[in-house]
Amino acid sequence: MKKIILTSSVILACLLFSGCTHNPDPRQGGLFGYSPNLYQQRIDQKNAELQSVEENTAVEGGKTVSLESDVFSERLRVSKLQQKVNKASRNIKDLQRRLDRMKFQSSKAEKTRAELEKKLASLQNSFQRSSAPKGDIARQEAEIKSLESQLLELMKEAELLGTL
Repeated sequence: MKKIILTSSVILACLLFSGCTHNPDPRQGGLFGYSPNLYQQRIDQKNAELQSVEENTAVEGGKTVSLESDVFSERLRVSKLQQKVNKASRNIKDLQRRLDRMKFQSSKAEKTRAELEKKLASLQNSFQRSSAPKGDIARQEAEIKSLESQLLELMKEAELLGTL
């Protein structure tokens, strides 16, 4: 019986010791499982993981800077569009004042003035619709540019009507 217990103890000890040397985790290596090579491999692995995370962080930081730059550019474009809309709004008010002054002119001028007022009202509605922030800035810029050219044409017509 002693032989069996002794043999079992030796076999169990050998199994425990051999199992410990194959585990690189120091928390699971046990007292007799210390292996400098396995620990160094674990350190190298953790350092590689750290370097990978740091590289990913740097890449994401670059993306953040790029996105912030894009946001700034878009805000600048929106600001310029708003300035154009404000200028057009001032021109519309000026044109409305001119048209109001023309109300007292002849019947021929009255008919032309009424047509101009309709066009002006339509143009004013278009400016109001296009001044609301939308997702497609490029389309909005083109729309405002078109409306500005229509406004200039109306202003020229009103100027001609004023000389009648």
